[in-house]
Amino acid sequence: MGRFGSTLVKNLNELLKVLDVFSDDCKEIYNITYRIECVNENSLFVGLKREGYVLTEDIQVAKSFGAITLANENADYVYHDCVFAYGMLLEAFNDFPCDSLCVIGVTGTNGKTTVSSYIYQMLKN
Repeated sequence: MGRFGSTLVKNLNELLKVLDVFSDDCKEIYNITYRIECVNENSLFVGLKREGYVLTEDIQVAKSFGAITLANENADYVYHDCVFAYGMLLEAFNDFPCDSLCVIGVTGTNGKTTVSSYIYQMLKN
């Protein structure tokens, strides 16, 4: 189990497949994060560029903890769109929870609250 109590474990090579990145590394990943304070040896650290933030320093810190890194540059795996990658990796890590969601949209000028209440009552029963 990881430092933060995660019970999900995925192999790195399986996670990277969702990005069409191929790897022979079967390292077990317990968490995916962009926050350096959440990194441990079983982490996948995704470097997200932000204003006023020095990404290269955190990539080196993550590597020093033994984490695998993915970023635009200077990482174990280089990927061009890390925001997209982060979302896809989280989806894969959590077994694509959106695939089993049912979404009902209610739009219009009047009656949204009433219709939403009716839908709620029908689904509840």
